[in-house]
Amino acid sequence: MTEIYRNIAWKLINLRQREGLTQEQLSEKISLSKCQISRAERGQGQITLESLFILSTYFEVPLEDLFSRTSKMDIEMKLRTEYVERKLNTPCINIGDNLAIKNYVKAFENTAKIRSIEIASKSIRKMKVEKNFRYEIYVLQGSFIARTNDETFEIKKDQLLSVKGTGTLKLVNMHSERTTVLTIAY
Repeated sequence: MTEIYRNIAWKLINLRQREGLTQEQLSEKISLSKCQISRAERGQGQITLESLFILSTYFEVPLEDLFSRTSKMDIEMKLRTEYVERKLNTPCINIGDNLAIKNYVKAFENTAKIRSIEIASKSIRKMKVEKNFRYEIYVLQGSFIARTNDETFEIKKDQLLSVKGTGTLKLVNMHSERTTVLTIAY
C-alpha cells in the first residue's frame, strides 16, 4: 500500500464512521459497491477519480482533503452536561450522590462495560478508544484534562464527556488530588 492510498483509506474510514455508517449502508446511499468501498478503505488502490469525486461530494469535503495525510482515525469528544441530572424521576443509570445519567438505559442493557479509573495527582492515564464503542466518561471526584491530537477539554466533577472514534485518549490530572472517573462503553 502506497502512502497516497493509505491517506485516502484513513480519511474514508474517518468520514464514514463519523456519519455512523457501515460500508454496506454507505454503498446503498451512493453509486459505489460495498467491495469498492472496502478496497478503498484497505488502501488497495484501484480507486478511480470518479469514485473519489462521488465520495467527496457525499461527505461534503473538497476532493483534495481525501489525499491529505491522516495517521489514524480521529477521536471526537463532546461535553455532555445536559445528560447529568440531580433528579431520579426518569429512567436512568444511578452513579451516586443522587446523580444519574439519563437517556442511556436501553443502550446499556446487557452490553455496557462500566469501570472506574483512578488518575493519580500530576499524572497521565491513557485510555484506548475502540471504533465500535461510544464512551461516556463521568468525573466522580477531582478533575482532569482529556486530550486527543486535535482537542483538549477540562472536565470537572459532575460533568460528562462523550467520546467516539478510535485511538488513544490521554487523561491528564494536573492537580494535587486524586481523580476518579467512571467510564461507560456501549
